Amino acid sequence: MAKAAAASKTESKTRRVSRSTKLERKLNGTSARTSFTVKEAQFTVTGYSNVPVEIPGYLVEQTEQFVFFRHKLTSASKRMVVSCFAKSEVLELFGKEKEVGAITVMKRKAFTEATGTVKVTQDSIRVTNADGEVTTFFKTAGAEYEIKAADEAGSQPSNRGRKAAAPVETVKKSSKVVEIDRGRKAKAKKK
Repeated sequence: MAKAAAASKTESKTRRVSRSTKLERKLNGTSARTSFTVKEAQFTVTGYSNVPVEIPGYLVEQTEQFVFFRHKLTSASKRMVVSCFAKSEVLELFGKEKEVGAITVMKRKAFTEATGTVKVTQDSIRVTNADGEVTTFFKTAGAEYEIKAADEAGSQPSNRGRKAAAPVETVKKSSKVVEIDRGRKAKAKKK
């Protein structure tokens, strides 16, 4: 009997989990059933292209091949980062080293967006909005289009990453102070 139990344990350790089983575990609590129909669904088409973008900041260093530039992570951020741009990407560099300046580079950005029912042909994407207005996007080498649909009727919220709700009544714990240099608890002072 013990040999059979040991054999089943080693068998379960060597048995691989199939890819479909792993995917089912990730999609736990969801289902494929939805009221979504492609012909009536509302899609959002977003067009992306490489456009020149001016980034304000400070020139750190300029070498034969690269430009090191210190700037904000985003325009609303306070965090500063240093980016390394190849000189082939740089369109314009304004300012001196360690002074306020700007760098203009080509970046991939969204330049247009339309929402409605979508019809995709070989060379274009046609979007008809709720008012009946039609917008046609043509497929070119300079633009990329991303088509997304919001599955509002069948969407299920995920609880991943959310913090647990605080209990209604919280019990105050006594804090213990540890002296670092001696590695023992210090006595709390009485007031």
